[in-house]
Parts: sequence; C-alpha cells; structure tokens
Amino acid sequence: TKCSQIYIENTKDLENIDKVSTHDFISRYRSQLQLPFKIEKLCKNIIIACKDLCILNNITSQLLISGVLHFINIEMDIGMQKKLIAQTCDVSETSITKISKILITNKNEIFNIIRNNK
Repeated sequence: TKCSQIYIENTKDLENIDKVSTHDFISRYRSQLQLPFKIEKLCKNIIIACKDLCILNNITSQLLISGVLHFINIEMDIGMQKKLIAQTCDVSETSITKISKILITNKNEIFNIIRNNK
C-alpha cells in the first residue's frame, strides 16, 4: 500500500515492513495531526471494538484510522476538517465519510464494548 511505501521511505526499514501495524499508523497520524495522546488511546479502543463487532474488517489500516479519527472528531467536536484528515492519511474524503457513517450507525455497540473492557 501507499502507507507501506511511505514507511519505507521514512525509515529505510525494509526488513520490518511486515511488522507495521494499525497501531503504528494511529500513532503517526495522531502526531501529524497534533492531537493529544488520549485520542490515540481512544482510536485503539474503537478499532478493538470494531474487531469484536466484526465491522470494518476488510479495509486498509489507513482508511480505518482516517474514519475513526473523523468519527472521534465528530463525537468530541474537535473541529478538525475532514480534508486535513484525508490529506494526512492519504485517503479520499468520500471514503472517510463512508467509514464514519458505519461507525456512527454502530456507535452504541462500540462504546458499550469500550466501557465493558475497562
């Protein structure tokens, strides 16, 4: 994927490219967007809940994270523009909207799982 290419370009770490995880991308995008660490933790919890609910399993990490970031942006009223998330994560705004709608539809179930896992 394009994110893997960017990772290689920035780290020159060809041997460990397969070890790049969704959590690595969360950390990177959160940092690039200058969001607080608590947003990174919330992203991870939402992604875990999505896996538990078997939603959004067959999409790329960068698309999943961009949708989760936009979902958090909406829920917490952060005021970050979708265009900025799209540029940072290198995905389309349309794709972000699609993922966000799925997250909004499943919001209660997602937050129930997060609450129960604490």
